[in-house]
Amino acid sequence: MPHNRETVTLPIFPMAGVVFPAMRMKLRLSHDRFLRGLADLVHTDTTLCATLARSAEGNGDLAEPHLIGTTARILEVVPASADIDDIVLVGISRIHLLSYRHNGRQLIGQARYLPDLPESVPMLLLEEARALGSELGSTLALPGPSPVTTWPSPPKQAETLSYWIAELLPVDAEDHQELLELRTSSARLSKEVGHMRTILDALRSEFTRESSS
Repeated sequence: MPHNRETVTLPIFPMAGVVFPAMRMKLRLSHDRFLRGLADLVHTDTTLCATLARSAEGNGDLAEPHLIGTTARILEVVPASADIDDIVLVGISRIHLLSYRHNGRQLIGQARYLPDLPESVPMLLLEEARALGSELGSTLALPGPSPVTTWPSPPKQAETLSYWIAELLPVDAEDHQELLELRTSSARLSKEVGHMRTILDALRSEFTRESSS
Protein backbone atom coordinates (compact mmCIF):
# COMPACT_ATOMS: atom_id res chain seq x y z
CA MET A 1 0.00 0.00 0.00
CA PRO A 2 1.30 3.49 -0.77
CA HIS A 3 2.41 5.71 2.10
CA ASN A 4 -0.60 7.12 3.95
CA ARG A 5 0.47 10.72 3.18
CA GLU A 6 0.48 10.09 -0.56
CA THR A 7 -2.43 11.56 -2.51
CA VAL A 8 -3.96 9.42 -5.23
CA THR A 9 -6.61 10.00 -7.89
CA LEU A 10 -9.31 7.34 -8.16
CA PRO A 11 -12.69 6.80 -9.77
CA ILE A 12 -15.39 6.78 -7.06
CA PHE A 13 -18.25 4.30 -7.02
CA PRO A 14 -21.05 5.24 -4.56
CA MET A 15 -23.10 2.22 -3.53
CA ALA A 16 -25.73 1.03 -1.06
CA GLY A 17 -23.32 -0.93 1.15
CA VAL A 18 -19.84 -0.77 2.68
CA VAL A 19 -16.83 -2.67 1.37
CA PHE A 20 -14.30 -3.50 4.11
CA PRO A 21 -10.56 -3.99 3.55
CA ALA A 22 -9.59 -7.60 2.77
CA MET A 23 -13.27 -8.57 2.47
CA ARG A 24 -15.39 -9.40 -0.56
CA MET A 25 -18.75 -7.95 -1.52
CA LYS A 26 -21.19 -9.07 -4.19
CA LEU A 27 -23.23 -6.37 -5.95
CA ARG A 28 -26.16 -6.74 -8.30
CA LEU A 29 -26.31 -3.89 -10.80
CA SER A 30 -28.32 -3.09 -13.87
CA HIS A 31 -26.29 -3.86 -16.98
CA ASP A 32 -26.70 -0.24 -18.05
CA ARG A 33 -25.17 1.09 -14.85
CA PHE A 34 -22.31 -1.42 -15.03
CA LEU A 35 -21.47 -0.26 -18.56
CA ARG A 36 -21.54 3.40 -17.47
CA GLY A 37 -19.65 3.04 -14.21
CA LEU A 38 -17.50 -0.08 -14.05
CA ALA A 39 -16.92 -1.65 -17.47
CA ASP A 40 -13.83 0.47 -18.26
CA LEU A 41 -12.36 -0.33 -14.84
CA VAL A 42 -12.67 -4.07 -15.50
CA HIS A 43 -10.89 -3.76 -18.84
CA THR A 44 -8.01 -1.71 -17.39
CA ASP A 45 -7.85 -3.53 -14.01
CA THR A 46 -8.15 -0.14 -12.32
CA THR A 47 -8.51 0.29 -8.56
CA LEU A 48 -11.64 2.18 -7.57
CA CYS A 49 -12.82 3.87 -4.40
CA ALA A 50 -15.97 2.12 -3.13
CA THR A 51 -18.00 4.40 -0.85
CA LEU A 52 -21.37 4.30 0.82
CA ALA A 53 -23.79 6.67 -0.90
CA ARG A 54 -25.06 9.40 1.42
CA SER A 55 -28.75 8.53 1.00
CA ALA A 56 -30.75 5.35 0.54
CA GLU A 57 -31.90 6.67 -2.82
CA GLY A 58 -28.37 7.63 -3.83
CA ASN A 59 -27.09 4.33 -5.17
CA GLY A 60 -26.53 5.74 -8.63
CA ASP A 61 -24.05 7.53 -10.87
CA LEU A 62 -24.57 10.99 -9.36
CA ALA A 63 -24.90 9.96 -5.69
CA GLU A 64 -22.82 11.89 -3.18
CA PRO A 65 -20.28 9.66 -1.40
CA HIS A 66 -19.25 9.38 2.23
CA LEU A 67 -15.69 10.67 2.58
CA ILE A 68 -14.30 7.49 4.16
CA GLY A 69 -14.31 4.55 1.79
CA THR A 70 -12.25 1.58 0.66
CA THR A 71 -10.09 1.04 -2.38
CA ALA A 72 -11.26 -2.07 -4.20
CA ARG A 73 -10.76 -4.17 -7.29
CA ILE A 74 -13.34 -6.00 -9.37
CA LEU A 75 -12.71 -9.75 -9.22
CA GLU A 76 -15.58 -11.07 -11.28
CA VAL A 77 -18.49 -9.98 -13.43
CA VAL A 78 -21.24 -12.54 -14.06
CA PRO A 79 -24.34 -11.72 -16.13
CA ALA A 80 -27.36 -12.73 -14.05
CA SER A 81 -29.83 -11.90 -16.83
CA ALA A 82 -30.03 -9.78 -19.94
CA ASP A 83 -30.41 -6.67 -17.76
CA ILE A 84 -28.55 -7.54 -14.53
CA ASP A 85 -24.89 -8.18 -13.71
CA ASP A 86 -23.44 -9.65 -10.52
CA ILE A 87 -20.17 -7.92 -9.55
CA VAL A 88 -17.69 -9.26 -6.98
CA LEU A 89 -15.43 -6.64 -5.35
CA VAL A 90 -12.55 -7.18 -2.93
CA GLY A 91 -11.59 -4.38 -0.56
CA ILE A 92 -7.94 -3.39 -0.27
CA SER A 93 -7.30 -0.36 1.96
CA ARG A 94 -9.30 2.27 3.81
CA ILE A 95 -9.11 5.70 2.21
CA HIS A 96 -10.13 9.30 2.93
CA LEU A 97 -11.59 11.38 0.11
CA LEU A 98 -10.11 14.89 0.24
CA SER A 99 -12.14 16.21 -2.70
CA TYR A 100 -14.13 14.92 -5.65
CA ARG A 101 -15.71 16.19 -8.83
CA HIS A 102 -18.22 15.00 -11.38
CA ASN A 103 -16.73 13.97 -14.70
CA GLY A 104 -19.75 13.44 -16.91
CA ARG A 105 -21.67 10.64 -15.17
CA GLN A 106 -18.66 9.52 -13.14
CA LEU A 107 -17.03 10.78 -9.96
CA ILE A 108 -13.28 11.30 -9.71
CA GLY A 109 -11.65 11.91 -6.33
CA GLN A 110 -8.41 12.95 -4.70
CA ALA A 111 -7.79 10.71 -1.71
CA ARG A 112 -5.27 9.70 0.91
CA TYR A 113 -4.80 6.26 2.42
CA LEU A 114 -6.07 5.95 6.00
CA PRO A 115 -4.50 3.01 7.86
CA ASP A 116 -5.49 2.19 11.41
CA LEU A 117 -3.50 4.04 14.04
CA PRO A 118 -0.83 1.88 15.73
CA GLU A 119 -1.87 0.45 19.08
CA SER A 120 -1.79 -2.60 21.32
CA VAL A 121 -5.12 -4.45 21.39
CA PRO A 122 -6.00 -5.98 24.81
CA MET A 123 -5.86 -9.78 24.64
CA LEU A 124 -9.19 -10.17 26.51
CA LEU A 125 -10.94 -7.98 23.92
CA LEU A 126 -9.36 -9.95 21.07
CA GLU A 127 -10.39 -13.30 22.56
CA GLU A 128 -13.96 -12.18 23.27
CA ALA A 129 -14.35 -10.74 19.78
CA ARG A 130 -13.10 -13.98 18.19
CA ALA A 131 -15.40 -16.12 20.36
CA LEU A 132 -18.49 -14.00 19.73
CA GLY A 133 -17.67 -13.70 16.02
CA SER A 134 -17.40 -17.45 15.71
CA GLU A 135 -20.70 -17.96 17.54
CA LEU A 136 -22.50 -15.32 15.51
CA GLY A 137 -21.14 -16.62 12.21
CA SER A 138 -22.17 -20.20 12.91
CA THR A 139 -25.60 -19.06 14.15
CA LEU A 140 -26.31 -16.89 11.11
CA ALA A 141 -25.16 -19.70 8.79
CA LEU A 142 -27.66 -22.24 10.14
CA PRO A 143 -30.83 -21.30 8.17
CA GLY A 144 -31.25 -22.30 4.54
CA PRO A 145 -31.47 -25.46 2.44
CA SER A 146 -27.75 -26.23 2.90
CA PRO A 147 -26.77 -25.34 6.47
CA VAL A 148 -23.09 -24.66 7.17
CA THR A 149 -21.83 -27.32 9.59
CA THR A 150 -18.29 -25.95 9.93
CA TRP A 151 -17.87 -22.20 10.24
CA PRO A 152 -14.39 -20.90 9.30
CA SER A 153 -12.20 -19.79 12.20
CA PRO A 154 -12.06 -16.00 12.71
CA PRO A 155 -8.78 -14.27 11.78
CA LYS A 156 -6.24 -13.90 14.57
CA GLN A 157 -4.79 -10.52 13.58
CA ALA A 158 -6.76 -7.71 15.24
CA GLU A 159 -7.31 -5.41 12.26
CA THR A 160 -8.33 -8.23 9.92
CA LEU A 161 -10.59 -9.67 12.62
CA SER A 162 -12.29 -6.30 13.08
CA TYR A 163 -13.13 -6.09 9.38
CA TRP A 164 -14.19 -9.76 9.25
CA ILE A 165 -16.67 -9.16 12.07
CA ALA A 166 -17.82 -5.87 10.54
CA GLU A 167 -18.76 -7.63 7.31
CA LEU A 168 -20.51 -10.39 9.25
CA LEU A 169 -22.67 -8.14 11.44
CA PRO A 170 -26.34 -7.92 10.35
CA VAL A 171 -26.62 -4.16 10.92
CA ASP A 172 -27.63 -1.35 8.61
CA ALA A 173 -25.28 0.42 6.21
CA GLU A 174 -24.82 3.47 8.45
CA ASP A 175 -23.64 1.24 11.30
CA HIS A 176 -21.21 -0.45 8.89
CA GLN A 177 -19.98 2.99 7.84
CA GLU A 178 -19.42 3.95 11.48
CA LEU A 179 -17.27 0.84 11.97
CA LEU A 180 -15.25 1.63 8.85
CA GLU A 181 -14.55 5.16 10.06
CA LEU A 182 -13.17 4.16 13.49
CA ARG A 183 -9.43 4.80 13.58
CA THR A 184 -8.22 1.87 15.71
CA SER A 185 -8.84 -1.86 15.74
CA SER A 186 -9.57 -1.70 19.50
CA ALA A 187 -12.32 0.86 19.01
CA ARG A 188 -13.81 -1.17 16.17
CA LEU A 189 -13.66 -4.46 18.07
CA SER A 190 -15.17 -2.88 21.20
CA LYS A 191 -18.09 -1.53 19.19
CA GLU A 192 -18.53 -4.87 17.46
CA VAL A 193 -18.52 -6.79 20.74
CA GLY A 194 -21.41 -4.60 21.89
CA HIS A 195 -23.33 -5.30 18.67
CA MET A 196 -22.66 -9.04 18.89
CA ARG A 197 -23.75 -9.31 22.53
CA THR A 198 -27.05 -7.60 21.70
CA ILE A 199 -27.67 -9.69 18.57
CA LEU A 200 -26.75 -13.00 20.19
CA ASP A 201 -28.87 -12.29 23.28
CA ALA A 202 -31.85 -11.65 21.00
CA LEU A 203 -31.19 -14.83 19.01
CA ARG A 204 -30.85 -16.92 22.19
CA SER A 205 -34.10 -15.48 23.57
CA GLU A 206 -35.90 -16.25 20.31
CA PHE A 207 -34.53 -19.81 20.32
CA THR A 208 -35.67 -20.29 23.92
CA ARG A 209 -39.20 -19.06 23.11
CA GLU A 210 -39.44 -21.35 20.08
CA SER A 211 -38.17 -24.34 22.07
CA SER A 212 -40.68 -23.81 24.86
CA SER A 213 -43.70 -23.27 22.60
